[in-house]
Amino acid sequence: MIFEVKLETPVIGLGKNNYIVLKNGIHAPNKNFKKWKKAVILEIYSKIKNLRTWEHPCKLTLFYHPSDKRRRDATGILDGVFNVLEEIRVINDDSQIKQINYQEINDDVDYSLYIRLDAI
Repeated sequence: MIFEVKLETPVIGLGKNNYIVLKNGIHAPNKNFKKWKKAVILEIYSKIKNLRTWEHPCKLTLFYHPSDKRRRDATGILDGVFNVLEEIRVINDDSQIKQINYQEINDDVDYSLYIRLDAI
């Protein structure tokens, strides 16, 4: 195992729907995505003290527990998580993730996101 964390920060709509196009044509994350990303990063840093960068191919396991009845697409959630993993330097680039196990969990659990990276 390279990395493992259970996050309590509720998931918002992520991915392409949380980017805006600036006047100069640059795509930038909107304020809701920035706020979510900052909260998730702070939660990760509060739970894990010694993060190391993995530079090889890996497998991502991601369990998502919805906090409401809104539909959210898997690719948007994955995109947001990839962005966080790159930002905290657990991985250099999301192209390192070669396998993905994504599941929406409707059982009563104590997290909104469970994220795990394993070497392959």
